[in-house]
Amino acid sequence: MPARENPKDAAAKRGRKVPMDLVLSPALEPLARAMECGAKKYGAWNWRATPVRYSVYLAAMLRHLLAAAARQDADHESGLDPLAHVMASCLIVLDARAHGTLIDDRPQQKETS
Repeated sequence: MPARENPKDAAAKRGRKVPMDLVLSPALEPLARAMECGAKKYGAWNWRATPVRYSVYLAAMLRHLLAAAARQDADHESGLDPLAHVMASCLIVLDARAHGTLIDDRPQQKETS
């Protein structure tokens, strides 16, 4: 007699559950540290209390990505890996969008024919 599949396992396979096991835990601690730095500097959850501009976070992401590309392994202010700050900025943009506090001020693209 074949073993029955657990109903929760079956639901996960059908895509009803978010595959949280795919989030790598070594990335979570640096992300939390970057969020902690931001909370100390700007206030925790500030992007939900006051709308934030997309362009500000894109600029921050680009600065931190360029630092990482230049082999800077520690941010000059926080001492954290610049990629932790990139993750934090991405989190804030996605969360602000989900909560209606993101001002999308990215330039409009001209349509090409």
